[in-house]
Amino acid sequence: MAMGLATGFKSLLALRLALGVGEAAAYPSNAGITARWFPDRERATVSGLFDSASKFGGAVAMPLIVWMIAMVDWRITFLVIGSVGVFWVIAWYVIYAENPEDHKKISQHELSLIRNGQTQKHGDKSVRPMKWYKLLRYRNIWAMCIGFFTINYTSYFFITWLPTYLVKDKGMDFLKMGMVAALPLICGMVIEVIAGWVSDRIVHKKFSL
Repeated sequence: MAMGLATGFKSLLALRLALGVGEAAAYPSNAGITARWFPDRERATVSGLFDSASKFGGAVAMPLIVWMIAMVDWRITFLVIGSVGVFWVIAWYVIYAENPEDHKKISQHELSLIRNGQTQKHGDKSVRPMKWYKLLRYRNIWAMCIGFFTINYTSYFFITWLPTYLVKDKGMDFLKMGMVAALPLICGMVIEVIAGWVSDRIVHKKFSL
């Protein structure tokens, strides 16, 4: 929402950096929620679902934001889109509990399904957390870092370079550009969910991580 208050390049850059710092917690939080709330055999599917939502958001945002800018103003567009996030925070605060045991509406059957399917009971305060730098000892962490580098590179390619290319080199108007630029993100969203499901099936068959 604050992005709409920018008065020039410096303030826009500063607000964008602040947004990046603020949203940096999203993926670690999503991973933590997945570990706490789902049995191990469903983790990759759930991870694919929550990450595909970012592709879905980008796909919807492309034509929607272009249309809103054409209808009203880019500052108001930031205000409207940001306000959706505020409402989501309120809803999440009401619905979510840190651990399944703390949720008022969870059944004993569902709780058993979650906990019996986990090799490690997350949320156990007697277990001391690992220092972050010790994670660098593991090959899986390096593989994840490389994977995220490639997916972030291609994602930002599609949401930054592609729209400009479609308008300047292909002569598309803003509304048509918004629809076309959404297509790679929609494809990514579908494939990511499938890839998560396949990953779970592979691990379930006892293939080495």
